[in-house]
Amino acid sequence: MRTLLPYLIGALVLGGLAVSEAAEEPPVLVVLKDGRQVAGPLIREDANTVFIRTEEGEERGIARTRIERVVRGKVRAPAPQPQQSGLTPEQQEARKQLLAENRALLEELKDLGDPRRDKRRAAMARVEELGKRAEPLLLGLLHPKEKMSVDLRLGALRGLASLGVLSPEGAESLAWVAMKDTDFEVRREACRTIRRLGDERAISYLLKFVVGKHEPSKRLAAWALREIDDVRAVASLVAALPPPQAEVAMPTTGHSTQGEWRELPIGPYGGSYPIHMPKNQPMVGSGPVGHPASDALKLIAGKDLGSHPLAWLYWFRQKIGTMSREDARKHYRDRSLRSRMNAP
Repeated sequence: MRTLLPYLIGALVLGGLAVSEAAEEPPVLVVLKDGRQVAGPLIREDANTVFIRTEEGEERGIARTRIERVVRGKVRAPAPQPQQSGLTPEQQEARKQLLAENRALLEELKDLGDPRRDKRRAAMARVEELGKRAEPLLLGLLHPKEKMSVDLRLGALRGLASLGVLSPEGAESLAWVAMKDTDFEVRREACRTIRRLGDERAISYLLKFVVGKHEPSKRLAAWALREIDDVRAVASLVAALPPPQAEVAMPTTGHSTQGEWRELPIGPYGGSYPIHMPKNQPMVGSGPVGHPASDALKLIAGKDLGSHPLAWLYWFRQKIGTMSREDARKHYRDRSLRSRMNAP
């Protein structure tokens, strides 16, 4: 009896732990808005997400925006339901066949990252043979959730470059890789692919981030644009710079400004133009000195020329070779006082 006592105590303790664990993770059934159901023990929940434990023991978070309702208490696991796709049996069979073909093609394209040259060349030839059908497969290899090797991601980018014109989704995905991929060489290869294709949609996608408010994304997009080195991106930022502004206010005495009226002989047909000359000291204040376009140009160019559009225009013309540094200095010396003041 004494020998059995420790085993009985251990069994009671383990049973108590199992009961407490079950109490901590009550079973729930999550009904999604698309009709699917997910059952499992509830781990925790907050205002945005419900976390449950799957049959494999993994923790899964479900956003509340996708949830129709949560059934708490003892629930049965949802029975597998046939998909309500609205497809005929022939169409469903064709879809299954297409999925199987895509899986087989994906296995062939994985040779793009093979260390053997003959394998890589054969995979690249297969990409060129497939044409546009290979684009979604190559983009799938670049998806961060797939966690493909660096060599395979580099091969997928070279495959995309061989396709020529990409779809709008492909262009944005390529820009995202150039900005957000975890590997430096993959980001550089994505920038080379954009430069080789000359895809303005990818450049526009990067421009949205470089003038945005999220600082890390701004810096990553600026690095990608500097690596791509497309003059259209820089020209659009220079053209977006506003002219310098200044505000002038005149102090008043009572309800009117002190001063005198004079006439200037600049009117039409020999007429004069009246002008008021105030005697009070004007108060001058500058307008806004910063701008998203100038901030982006500073990150791309690696230099601070302020927010003056003329300074950035000179820099851009020197960059593309239409103005030398000596031409810029001569142009600055020959400007009139009115132009130097940037008067309208």
